Amino acid sequence: MPDLKSVWILSRDRTLPPGIPPGIKTVLTEKVDTLLGQSLAPSVIIFDPDDLSPEVRLEELIQLEVAHPNVPILVWSALEERESVMELIRSNIKGFLLKKESPNRFGEALREICQGGAPFSAEINTILLELVHNKPTIGNPFNLKDWEIEVLQQLSEGMTKKDISKKYHRSVHTIDNHVRMIYAKMNVNNLGAAVGEGFRAGIIS
Repeated sequence: MPDLKSVWILSRDRTLPPGIPPGIKTVLTEKVDTLLGQSLAPSVIIFDPDDLSPEVRLEELIQLEVAHPNVPILVWSALEERESVMELIRSNIKGFLLKKESPNRFGEALREICQGGAPFSAEINTILLELVHNKPTIGNPFNLKDWEIEVLQQLSEGMTKKDISKKYHRSVHTIDNHVRMIYAKMNVNNLGAAVGEGFRAGIIS
């Protein structure tokens, strides 16, 4: 894993998280396009979802993941409401720290995530364990997330991206980003191939 050399922070209130070690290059912005326009990838992306709607949270996470699939994303948030937390941890984040954590804990988490760890606040870890224990065990060789499998299932049943966007109250752009990520993970470039691989793997029916 790479050393901790640079950190991107996406935060609507442009708040710098406490505990970032000295000497680390930081880019702090409220606009996701500013981060996507950077020429060099960071060691870690810190995502502050507070003050964002659920749809925008998910859309921005997907944009970051598509642009930099090998960069770990650490959520830094005051959100503790179960449904909001579960929606975030179902995405491709690598850690979730609450803003009430100490600066020392935050600095440790940055180093941990760069070394392949998955730092979570205790309260978030409780919700994560609940999600894991309640999830049925299935083969998933493509490491698709729950919402990605759900989108693929809907597409296999003949629903269009527009249909899915209306059903889940998401923008068509957000659903399109979901589909692109599914294709990338499955190493395919069209829906027929994705559905075929999904059926063979048993992740859709």
